[in-house]
Formats: sequence, structure tokens, C-alpha cells
Amino acid sequence: MTPTWLVLDIETVGRPDVADYTDEIRAAGNLKDPEKIAADLAKKRDEAIANAALDWNANAIVAVGYQTEETSEPTVLICRDVEEEAFALRRIWRVYQDRSRRLVTFNGAGFDIPTLVQRSRFLRVPVPRLDQRKYGNTDQIDLYRLLTFDDTQRTFVIRRTLSNFCKLFALDVPCDAHDGSDIARLVAEGDWDAIAAHVRTDVVKTRMLAERLDVLAVTVPWSADDIGTVSKALDEAF
Repeated sequence: MTPTWLVLDIETVGRPDVADYTDEIRAAGNLKDPEKIAADLAKKRDEAIANAALDWNANAIVAVGYQTEETSEPTVLICRDVEEEAFALRRIWRVYQDRSRRLVTFNGAGFDIPTLVQRSRFLRVPVPRLDQRKYGNTDQIDLYRLLTFDDTQRTFVIRRTLSNFCKLFALDVPCDAHDGSDIARLVAEGDWDAIAAHVRTDVVKTRMLAERLDVLAVTVPWSADDIGTVSKALDEAF
């Protein structure tokens, strides 16, 4: 049985109407100077916008990158608006379902997958059956959970990022001029090429790390129905 997989990464920003759903931003009560009040409000607004990108109820997807066992390079779908975002969501779910592929991500169980599902719900894009259990999950492999042993280590000195794990395993990954913190600025500047390059690099890093850990060679276990079908076919053959 040939392993089938879908390495996936997304980039997000705060949704344009996020202010309509957030609590009123107020300056610190001890401030009296108008300039300090204005500066405090601006800082808190910036923080709220930045945090919105990490909240699947408050964000929007601006890029989806993926690669399967059938392709030699990642595919990147840019989402400049909700129409392109809905198109990207339909495409990624179709690719996932095409050959019952296993999703391979870095922190996908904690962010990418919930974001894809929630944005699909908001945009009325059908979501396929997807196992999101933390344990015994055969639909996805989260390299972050694998490498952090389900995030059980409470004391650590090395940030547990995709880039750092690639360094720890001495992988010769592509250089990346940007990271996730740059995405909002790149969207504001309309630099979609830079966004595409970043998400493409993250997909390559995730794939190379998955290869190093030998998870792409793992096949999804057969279900009881599969075993029954094969057994019946063997009985009929003999």
C-alpha cells in the first residue's frame, strides 16, 4: 500500500472586520497625558491585530501551501480576498480527499487545521470528515507534537519552532527572508510574492523534517472494512 500524504502550511492575518467582534480597547487608567493615552491605545490596537492572526475566530487565510507524494515542488494558493480564500479551501480539501491522504503539518493540530475548518465553516465550504483527536489519530501527523512529546516539557531553552528543529536535525533547508510576524506587513504592502515564497519555504522545511523522521513512509492503518474486503477477496480467489 503506497503511502499518500499532504504536507500543509498556511499564513493568516486578522480578518478585516475583527474590530466589530472585539472588546472596546481602553487606555491604562493611570494615564492622563493625551499623547500617552493615544500611544497606549495605538499599541493595544496593534497587539490586538497581531493576536487576531493567531485566533481562528478572528483571522483570515492569506496563503495556503501544500505538497503531496505526487509532486516534486510545493503548490501555493494566494488568498487576496474571501473568494480566493474559499477557492483555496475547496482545493485543499479536494486534494486531501483525493487519495485519502494523511495531513502532515508542524503545529497543524494546534493551529492550521482548526483554522482551515473554522474558515471553511464561515465561508460555507464543505469540510470533509477529519479526525481531530489528540490520540489515536490516523488522519494527520503533527510534527510539533511528535518532537515535543505532546508539549510535555515544561523547561526548555531552545524555542520549539520549525526552523530550530530543522537546525537541530542539520537539515539543509532553503533560506527564508521572512517569518510569520512579517505577514501582516507584507499583505499591507501587497507583496504577495514574498508571502508565497515564505509559505513555500515552510512547506519544504516541513516535508524535509517529516522525511528525516520517516513519517512520510508510514501508511494509514487499514480499517476493519478494508481487512474484511481483502479477506473476502482471498477466500474467493482460493
